[in-house]
This record gives sequence, structure tokens and C-alpha cells, in this order.
Amino acid sequence: MKKLLTLTSLFSFLCLGAMAQDVEENTNPIIQYKVTGAVSSSSSVSMKDAEENEVMTVTYGPDYSSTKIEGTNPQTYTISKNANWTTGAAKKTIAGQSWTNWVSGSGNPATINSDNTLTFPSLSMAPADGIWVKLTPATNAVVTVFATNVSNSKSIFVVGGATGAKNPSLQYTTGSTDGNWADYENGKNTNEVFGATASSDIAIRFTGKAGVDYYFFLAGSKMRFLGCTYQLSTAGNADEAKKIAWVSPSDEPENDDLYRMYAATDGYEYTAINSTNTEITADSLRKFSAVVISTGVTTDDAIYPLLEKNISFVPMVNLNTSLFGYEVQETDNIQLTAQTNVAGVSTLLDGVTLDEETGEFEYAGVAVGLPERFASDDVLAKNGEYVAFHSHTSNRNRYILLASPADNDLDTDLWSTLLTNAMNMAAESKREVVAAANPAFAQSYANGKTTVKITCATNDSKIYYSLNGEDYQPYTDELAFTEAATVYAYAEAEGYEKGNVAMTDVVIKMQMAAPEISQSHETNSTSITLSADGDAKIYYSFVNETNTANMALYTAPVTVSEPCKIYAVAISDMTLQSEQVSAVVNINGITSDNIRIDTLAHMDVNQAEYYEKMKDWSTEKYGTSVGTSASAFYFFGKSAWNYYLLDEEGNVKKDSTMVEGVWQYTYYPNANSLVSFDFGNGWMLKSGGQVGCIECIDAVAKVGHGETERRADSAEDLIYGAPTKGLIDFNGKKTGEPWTLSIETTAKYQGPFDIVTYLGNGSTGNVALVAQVSTDGETWQTIDTLAYSKNQRYWKRGRMSYEGTDEVYFRVTGGGSKGQLYDIYLLNNGELSKQWKPATDTKVGDVNNDGGITMADANAIVNYFLAEDKESIGNFNVEAADANNDGAITMADANAVVNMYLSGSAE
Repeated sequence: MKKLLTLTSLFSFLCLGAMAQDVEENTNPIIQYKVTGAVSSSSSVSMKDAEENEVMTVTYGPDYSSTKIEGTNPQTYTISKNANWTTGAAKKTIAGQSWTNWVSGSGNPATINSDNTLTFPSLSMAPADGIWVKLTPATNAVVTVFATNVSNSKSIFVVGGATGAKNPSLQYTTGSTDGNWADYENGKNTNEVFGATASSDIAIRFTGKAGVDYYFFLAGSKMRFLGCTYQLSTAGNADEAKKIAWVSPSDEPENDDLYRMYAATDGYEYTAINSTNTEITADSLRKFSAVVISTGVTTDDAIYPLLEKNISFVPMVNLNTSLFGYEVQETDNIQLTAQTNVAGVSTLLDGVTLDEETGEFEYAGVAVGLPERFASDDVLAKNGEYVAFHSHTSNRNRYILLASPADNDLDTDLWSTLLTNAMNMAAESKREVVAAANPAFAQSYANGKTTVKITCATNDSKIYYSLNGEDYQPYTDELAFTEAATVYAYAEAEGYEKGNVAMTDVVIKMQMAAPEISQSHETNSTSITLSADGDAKIYYSFVNETNTANMALYTAPVTVSEPCKIYAVAISDMTLQSEQVSAVVNINGITSDNIRIDTLAHMDVNQAEYYEKMKDWSTEKYGTSVGTSASAFYFFGKSAWNYYLLDEEGNVKKDSTMVEGVWQYTYYPNANSLVSFDFGNGWMLKSGGQVGCIECIDAVAKVGHGETERRADSAEDLIYGAPTKGLIDFNGKKTGEPWTLSIETTAKYQGPFDIVTYLGNGSTGNVALVAQVSTDGETWQTIDTLAYSKNQRYWKRGRMSYEGTDEVYFRVTGGGSKGQLYDIYLLNNGELSKQWKPATDTKVGDVNNDGGITMADANAIVNYFLAEDKESIGNFNVEAADANNDGAITMADANAVVNMYLSGSAE
């Protein structure tokens, strides 16, 4: 083994010294490149000829979609959890979301400040896509990026290297770079930093390694960054000298070969600490960038307890396997195996030559078993089955074991690389020692029982709790309470001071009694009244729903004219939400003879039959394809055309006659203006000049407060459910010309039948769509106007009837503000209708033969169902007990009788 400092190592040290001297003399360190303004599409901009401190300005024209900066398109970068940064010409994809090309956009580029920070401006007109910039430090450099007006819930990533493996530890501060810096996790949402409040300014800093490209990305902020590349030069960005404590049992560590070698190296400022000194304090130790523990230190030395206590409080590189509880293993094997798939290995072994097949390198015969404190650490290199190098608390105040033989009998060149890398890794992880975060409490309520969950934002923390503020015990699972109490808790975590005590008062809530449902039957309608105890609020829905945010608030009796089922819950400020209750609602006069529930035809704008077929045909014919299956697609061109003939001067052709002193005009339709498309599924689209589009967008089966969601206008619109996915937009026409867009059947249907439509409002104005029938497809009779909402993006369900007996075509046509038609159902009386039985027969269900249906009948059915000797039950009408007519008497019959009773059909 070599113990002398080689000429190669000396040459490296001299170069480092010269470099540091150059840094001090250069007063204008930044090479800045900016891209603004207008060149032709698909052109390239070379920055290879730019001089130091020169600003190269290139302008882009309106069509910048394919413009790029030469040599700066990134490769694929793995950011986190298999999220890829793709190299597509127009898109960058992060975690499945697309952001526009990084060289596109408009506005002012970022600027480099006098303190070498990069500032991104807030661009009020920019879309919510994001910004990123490529940073290449010429030497190891602390890089600071400052962004203004960063929105909530936006993620920040910094990646480096060809695979994103060099993912640096980040720190952040808000307001200005003079603020207090705190740890920041890659991919963390900004609202976790700022809280869910208004936008804020944020600075991110990290230590970049020389020659490595780093890509900073702020995902989804309300700003766009105009394609710039900044290269940070050596001057002004080199590391300040790292303050290293060298701990050994000697007042003259110069006798140590390793110390002599590194103390001579520029870029480090060494302080020798005698391990037998009793005056060293934690505060003095924590002022160093890193602490190196030499092989001569023992557990009997005065400094040992202080070193052990400050693991993870100050960065350390430990060369000594006799400390901190390691189980030293006897081995003659001097071949170590790098754990190349572990984070940090490539940095530690940067410059070390590994066997290409095995990942081995020659080191020394050292190996240890890890004590419990380090048992889950990242192992960086192994000797056989044992550990040679490992890393603890890698993201803050990193501790690295670099196992060494006591006599330092190691290859000097190898040590010149390993110890330098280890000290840099440790120093770069230095963080201010702060207390673990305060625990947070979440209470979950059941009837008379509250469950308390305790969490801590500090990673890998341990939580301790108490019910009296004194007797703390480890928190391992949620706590359950049946009476009021106070819970105290604090957290501890490796590398953090003990956290403060937090507390919460446990509240016990009782469940509100379920509301009652009563019905009043009138001719062709039923009024539903809901009632509950005290000041409870009642919410109801006509779909099976218990989330009050998706239900309607009950304020007055609800009247319906169609058979349905209503659901309701009750809640007050001091109680839990009640259990859900429901009731079948029947309508007097509606029987199996006149109810219309069988589907003759259904238009639903599904993607396969409507969107895709129309898109392919229209793209070929008009070239009007827009977007993907989730976007609007204009099917007869995007602009309205003339329905009437034009004369030679381009005016609408018309004849005029005077009738009783008033001019009457006759207009001439243009036969060639009519365009149609048959979907081949029983429906077709027609237009004589009015435009429209198809959108493949889901409607939502919820009530109220939609805004961007397409919700039901009222709870009653959800009787029989929500519309299906997809809609047709009825858009504009030429001024003064008629509405001509229609969706109509290609076959006739026998009347009478009902028509059910789901019509949304793309605006807040009036929507004038009508339902029409025709016996010949030429002359149309209007049945009624479609129901719609006055609220933008809301939809309303409407029902109307065609009572004629002819076979007719059917269509919806018209216009208005912006009608959005989801579904059309044509319903008649058929086999399903014949099977429908309204629960109105008082003979069925009256099992105790008292002349009425009450809860006593339901109880009698339950008793009969449960009885072993059914013949012993007297006064029981077995025939009337089969309420659901399924040939058996079960619990379902009891439920059916309860529904009869609640629905009022017993009357």
C-alpha cells in the first residue's frame, strides 16, 4: 500500500489553489444568455460564440412552437416516483401533466441579481404551465433561484445528471434571500410551505457540483419563463472554504498522514481538536461545516459523549469503527463492493475506478455490523456481507462511516478522492438544528365515540402522548375516547431537538336522529315533507347520496310528478350526521298502464359513436379537428355560413312586396348550404349555417355550486340519475338568419311517447332549444321548449310528451346563448312498464288483518320470518305478506311494507 502523497495529488491541490485565486480576482463572474422576441419557426440559436458577460439577445416570432436553443434540449430526467421529463418537441411531462415547451411563451426573461440569484418575474397573462431553467456550475457552487408570486399547491423539482440521480438537498426561504433558510423536500407543494393563502415569493438554494447540468422546475405556477439558459461561471460561485474540525487524541495532528494531506488542501479551513479536551461544547462543535473523527479517538476520550450526542446535529465523517457501537468483523478481504443502486454512492465514489462487472474496488480489510441506531441506513459499500461505508440522516447533517484501519495503511490517491467526497457530502448536508415539528391532531367522530390521530410533519419522527401532561408513552395507533379528555403530545426525530408539547381537547359528539319523511298525494303529483329534531338541517337527494355537499338543503315541501326514491339526512352544528333514510314516492294516477319507462331511442354523444366518427369525417372534409377526445371539436367548420342565397354583391337575395302599406320580404334558402352527417346509430346531425361542436366532458351527479363542474341545477333533476358523458354545443349563426343546427332521428317512432332531455347552459343567457316531430322529415311540429338552467355549466332535466298516434321523426333544434345538449331519451309504455307495480294495494302488506298498513305489519313479517314454528303464529295473512311478489316471505318483504307505510300508500 502507498502512504506517500503522490505527484498527481499534489498537482490537483496546486490547481485548486490557483483556481481559488482566480475566483477572487474576477469581479464580473456571470455569463448570461437571454432569449427574447422574434425569429422564424424551426430555427436554432447557437450560444457557443458568446463572450463572458455578453448578453446575446435573439427574437422569436409569433410561431415559436418548434424554435429551440442549440444543445440545450434535456434528455429524459426521472424526477420522482417514475415521473418523466420527456424530450418531445412541444411538451414536457411531469407526473403525467403536460407543460408547454420550455422555449415558448412571451414576457420578460429571468434576471441575474447582484448577489448571483436568479429571479423569475410574475407574468399575469401567462397560463398555468410552469417554468424551468438549466443551470451548469463551473465549480461546486451554491445556486440560488428566486421566484416571485408563486401560487399555492405548486410543486418544485431540482434534478441533475443524465438520469436525474444527482437530486440535491434543497433549502427555501420566503420574502428575500436574507431570510431564515429551512429544509425543503423535492416535489413538495408550496402550500405546505406558505399555507393555503395567497401567492408568495420563494427562494430555493442548493449546492451544485461542477459540470453537472441541473434543471430547476416550478410546476404549475402562474408564470411562464421565456427560454433562457444561464451558465454560472467559476468566479463568484466557488464554495467558500469549508470549516472542518479534525478530531484526534493529539495536540499535534500534523503527525497524522491524512491530516497533513488535507490540511494542505485549498478549499478547506481545518481546526485541530484534541479529543481529550474537556472544554469542547456542542455549540462550538456545531459551528463547523463538518467534523472528521480520526482512528485514534476512543470511547474513553472526553469528547466521545459529545460526538455521540451530536450525530445528526453536525455533519460528521467517522473513520473509526471502535466508536458508536459497531460490531467490528475480522476479514482479510480488501475488495469492497459499491452499492451502485443506492443514492449517494455515485457522489462518494466519484473518481474511484470500479470493476465494470462486479462494482468492486480495492480498499482495505475493514467490515462492521451496524448497531440498532444505524440499522436502516443507506449502505454505500460492503465487504462481503458486512458494511464498510454507510450514511445516516442523509438529508440533514449527514453522518458517514468511512471505515478505516487504525494505521491508515491506505492508498493515498484513493483516500484523496474518498475523504474529499465524503467531507463535501457531509458539509453540503449541513442544516440548522431545529426542534421537531409540533404534532397535529385529527379527530374522527362516531356516535358517542371520538378517535384521535396524531401526526408529525417531521420525517421519521416518534410521537409521545399523555392524558395528564406528565406520564408520556409512545404513540403507536389512533386513540379512542367515549368521554371528553385532553391529549398532550410531542415529537422526537433524529437530527432534531425535542419538539414542543401540543395539546387538543377531545370532543364527543352524538348522532342526530334520522329525519322523517311524509307524503301528501294529490292528482298527478306528490308533496314530500321532511322533518327533524330541533335546529337540524336536512339535506335530500334523489340519488343514493350521503355527502351533504352533493345534496340539496331542504327548506320547504318538495313536489314531484314522477315516481322516484328520495334520500335524506339530518345534521346540526353540535351533532354528527344522522343515518340516511329513504322512501319510495308514488304518484296517484300513474300505473303500469300509463307509465313510460321503456327506451325507444337514446342519443348520448358517447366518444366512439359520436366524437370519433364525426372527427375523422370532419377533419378530412373541413380540416377542423381541435384537440383530443376531451376537447371541443367543431364538426361543420368553426365559422357560421349563410343559409340564404347571396346576390352578386354578397347581400342576402330577397324579393319585396307591399302588403297594406307594409313591405314584406321573401328570402331564398340556398339548397347547397345544408350539411348533414349520419352517425349510423339512429341519429344524425344537420345544419344550414349554424355551427356546433362536440365535447367529451362528464356531467356530475351532484347538486349546486358547480362553477367549473357541470352539476345538476336542482335535486329534482337527478330523478332517474345524471346525463351520460359528452354533449353537443349549439353555437352561433349569421345575423338575421334562422337557427338550423339539429340532432334528429333517422327512423320513425310510434306515438305516443315521452321525451326526456338533459340540457346544459354554456353561458348565463337564454337557451332556446325546442323538441319537434315530423311525419315526413320536412314539415316539423313543435312539442315544447327544452328545460334549461340559468346558471353557467349547470344542466337541467326536462320531460315532455308527444301524445299523437302517428309514426314520427324526432329532433331537437334551436340556439340561444349556448345550449349544451347531453342526452335525449324517447320513452314509451312497453314490457318494462307492464312490470312496474305501484305500491298502492292496501290488501298487500296488511298481514295482521286490521284494515291498514302500519309498522306493526312489518314487525309481524319479521317475526314470521324468524319463527321456527310458523304455524303457531296466528292472525297472519301469508298471502298479503309477500309484498314484493317474489314467491317467498323474507326480510325484503318487511322493508317493502315499511316503504309502503312511509310513502303514504297505506292511506
